[in-house]
Amino acid sequence: MRVCVCAFVYQPESDLTVIQLEKQLRLCVEMMTKDKQERLELMKSRMNVDQQLCDALNAIPYYIPTGCVPSDQQLDELERHIRDLELEQVQILHCAAEIVISISVSWLCVLLIGALFD
Repeated sequence: MRVCVCAFVYQPESDLTVIQLEKQLRLCVEMMTKDKQERLELMKSRMNVDQQLCDALNAIPYYIPTGCVPSDQQLDELERHIRDLELEQVQILHCAAEIVISISVSWLCVLLIGALFD
């Protein structure tokens, strides 16, 4: 069984009529539904980015349980995970570029030395 904890607790004013209370509750539900959709959309798009980076780097994707709305903390941790993967990718590409340059210089030296003895 999965338990999702909601951090928001609605506390209505005590002197509201039933109609006013219903209006406030409907507004509250509307705001929470909008927040839920935004969080789910953000999570989906960022999880796609995370998965692409993990596939490229052979890394483990960040895990957020399905079926729950991600918390601010989970979304922040996902963003941090993505930034770390992007940094790792840049470092790997930088090292690869250095290797290519080193190999190119070595081959150039071999060609120049070979040209001297021709």
